[in-house]
Amino acid sequence: MRLLVLPALLVAFLATASSASAFPIYDVQTRWGDQNLKPGGTGEFVVIVHNNGIFATNGSPITVQLDLPPGVTRVAPLPADPEDHEGAGWKCEGTSTVLCASNEIVPSVRSGKNFDSGVANFLFVRVAIDPGASGTHAVTTTVSGGGGFIPDTDVDQVPISSEPAGYGPVPGSFRADVYTGGGLFAPAERTRQAGSHPYELKVDFEMNLRHQELPPRAPGESTQSLTTPEEHIRTVETTLPRGLIGNPEAVPKCEPKDFLRSGLTSYTGCPPETQVGVMDLELSNGTTKHGFGGFANNPGWWSKVAVYNLVPPKGVPADFGFHVALADGHIYPKLDPEQGYSIKAEVPYTSDLAPVRHAKFTMWGVPGDPAHDEYRYTAANNGELGASFNAPIRPFLTLGMDCTASKRF
Repeated sequence: MRLLVLPALLVAFLATASSASAFPIYDVQTRWGDQNLKPGGTGEFVVIVHNNGIFATNGSPITVQLDLPPGVTRVAPLPADPEDHEGAGWKCEGTSTVLCASNEIVPSVRSGKNFDSGVANFLFVRVAIDPGASGTHAVTTTVSGGGGFIPDTDVDQVPISSEPAGYGPVPGSFRADVYTGGGLFAPAERTRQAGSHPYELKVDFEMNLRHQELPPRAPGESTQSLTTPEEHIRTVETTLPRGLIGNPEAVPKCEPKDFLRSGLTSYTGCPPETQVGVMDLELSNGTTKHGFGGFANNPGWWSKVAVYNLVPPKGVPADFGFHVALADGHIYPKLDPEQGYSIKAEVPYTSDLAPVRHAKFTMWGVPGDPAHDEYRYTAANNGELGASFNAPIRPFLTLGMDCTASKRF
């Protein structure tokens, strides 16, 4: 009898999974402007819910619980201002423990043909900081519901201080590692297998920001806000673990004439076979509350663009290029003799039009792997994703063979 029960349960389980309303997989991120919250002032937490599963939410309430630090309390929206809300579809209650719900149906990140699929409407929680508050405290955000079985939690350390955060990355925000590929129920995991070809390499960091309150546009309306980095990034350098190498000859190269884009778009004529990864950049340029009347919304303007293997200039071993806003970005790898001849990746960035607030770079270990097709772009399909790879499939990244070498970035 027991031999029949398990298959029956498995069939029922898979039948449920076949519905487009089941099994969203959440990833929640909480932002507060990446600045020091000022005692006696105000601030705003922005909660971003991603659905990284292969199924949409089912229309039942998606719930978010935000546990605020001591001395920080939620400020309810002004009823007289229709633009002063906590995000389209979101309703919240509570002061120190804030409970919010939305019945929005959030599609799977895999359902769309562009980089913006799978993200719920942003949740904005405005807060007031007690004049006597101080120190660094944990802020915990948990998302659940909507047909998801597994809640996701984000814990951030938020400083409260009258001193500005200053120029530089948010403490603890820099993350870099190599990963194996994930699956429906198995998330991606870090790998240290010597000589292996990882699924992807990821580098992620956030910059300290400066937040300014601006006067209301009319009596009875809420204040506006401006959030920008303390200073603009000019160059980013990352030294890879010794032995980790990339082979730019493993994939075709895009010619400079094809890399040139048309007008103000980020689209290029580079063939999809030359793409080696993606770059996620959160940019800012005159941010106002909730995105009303401004160039970007409060969490910043996210731009996800393809990274291509370009024909390098003379004397440069490799050039990985991407377009963002009105600027071209390039990643130039070179040997670092001070770090045992590890590879150092240098990214010069000179655009003042769209300062970087948050950067996430993903480089594919085997660019031809069909698992990357959903993020593979080609100009032929008018900005949509899902292009196939029509070239010999060869490894691009390889981990070092020396097991005693440091694997730290």
